[in-house]
Amino acid sequence: MDLVERARKYLAMMEPSVSGSEGHNKCYGAACALVHGFDFDDALALRLLAEEFNPRCSPPWSDHELRHKVLQARKATSDKPVGYLIGRQKSENGGASNGRNYSTPPQSAVEPDRIKKRQEYVPSALQKMMCRGFTPTLSWLAERSPWDPRRVTAQGFLDAIFQPGEKTVIFFKFASQGQFGHIAGKPGKTYYVADRPGLRPSIAEEFPDHGREGAWFLPCPLDGKWHPNGKVDEAGNPVLSRRTGASIVEYRHMLLESDDAPEEEWLNLICQLSLPITALYTSGGRSIHALIKIDAASKSAFDAFRDRVSPILSTLGADPAAISGVRLTRLPGILRDGTIDKDGRYQKFTEPRLQRLLYLNPMPEVAPIKLMPRLRQISAE
Repeated sequence: MDLVERARKYLAMMEPSVSGSEGHNKCYGAACALVHGFDFDDALALRLLAEEFNPRCSPPWSDHELRHKVLQARKATSDKPVGYLIGRQKSENGGASNGRNYSTPPQSAVEPDRIKKRQEYVPSALQKMMCRGFTPTLSWLAERSPWDPRRVTAQGFLDAIFQPGEKTVIFFKFASQGQFGHIAGKPGKTYYVADRPGLRPSIAEEFPDHGREGAWFLPCPLDGKWHPNGKVDEAGNPVLSRRTGASIVEYRHMLLESDDAPEEEWLNLICQLSLPITALYTSGGRSIHALIKIDAASKSAFDAFRDRVSPILSTLGADPAAISGVRLTRLPGILRDGTIDKDGRYQKFTEPRLQRLLYLNPMPEVAPIKLMPRLRQISAE
């Protein structure tokens, strides 16, 4: 029987949650069954909760509440192996075998230290991966985006990909400690941040929308604190930073970008990959950034996943240096006035260029965008 159908039947046998009768625990139990028992990703677990479990609850849960239950289940620990409802057993080392746990590569995977993590871009390899006759245009992507990218502001984007209360830092100068902080919410809160420890931040009345070189942000939740970055100043004191691995609360996203592959070929490839793609957006230049949701439990788990995919993706044009837990990525929705050329000189554009959001799905499934259904009709750009 199909796993999804099995999960539906399992949920149908579970007692629904009723207000005043441990309703929270029953909804949480259903979420745990989907996330841990069936090893479904968050998007599929949320959909099944909404379709199969929620209609029988009294009162029904809101979408936000169901999403919160799934996130609680994802962060919870269990003495049962992940996938226990589909017959998985504990591995020989005592840990659970988990098809979605990136910290433990499958036995058939090539060991990361046996291959070079950074491979040279091979144009012919990318061309072999091309799906002929498939050209994902801006309108094609917007029609398949769960969130209409034309309606999402820069602040709305951050509030969509982060959970309420989570923090990130926004950079209008790449080589800096950031100029703005943002706390996600409905709506979120943006504030000016100091360029050194000890100074208090102040609330920004408006969200910034324009930058001399555009804007970047860190795509993983941060603690907003200053941490030693491993360097010392002239006086021998530790250099502090807000953009180090110690600043990261959760390794949620991985960045894919390419400065080498032609834009059409790169986008063709990205839309074919069976990866949980949260967002696609332009740099305001020639590159397209893809934000992949991996929900790695730790830095080592992130690194293990990176080391398995980087040799393949870098051959196809991905920048291996960008596949990092602490990597700035462009913030969509910001206007960019110019760029710094290879000689370090500032070149102003004739007109400001938008760092354009192309696709947004905060709860992505592990499936190619190419197979996503059309959700709206948009006239060709």
